[in-house]
Amino acid sequence: MKSVYTLAEKPQLLLLAVDRAIVGDDEPVPFAERGERRRIVEATAQDRIRLTAELGARSLLRLFPIYRAFEQAAATDPVVHERWREYQQRRRDDVQALVTEFGARDGAVDAVWALFTWHPVALLVEERGYGETELTSWLETVLAALLPSAPDR
Repeated sequence: MKSVYTLAEKPQLLLLAVDRAIVGDDEPVPFAERGERRRIVEATAQDRIRLTAELGARSLLRLFPIYRAFEQAAATDPVVHERWREYQQRRRDDVQALVTEFGARDGAVDAVWALFTWHPVALLVEERGYGETELTSWLETVLAALLPSAPDR
């Protein structure tokens, strides 16, 4: 019987799963170069938060079970723990870049980084029955409260 570990070790498999869930496919196109990301960057200030919330909801619905598995595996495996910490730092850096685009105030980076992970999404989906529409609305509300609309480019 073949094991998935013949493809890669657990930390690499978890990171591959995260990468695929973020973009929704296994095409070798970096997220920053994808059409959805470009649409957000090029959008008017009025549309930027809505488009970010829509993309975030789709991604987080795919990601939250993987994030949960990754974090839980990190609790018992030192190598996975280190990869999880590295991944979280990269995720925070990505959030900082996004928040900077919006011209956000102090504290917004940590707020967005902490809220847009598996814990609150799992609660909303599993306990409150949120689907993509409801999650998008929640994300849009939170983003609008935390991030000012940057002026049009």
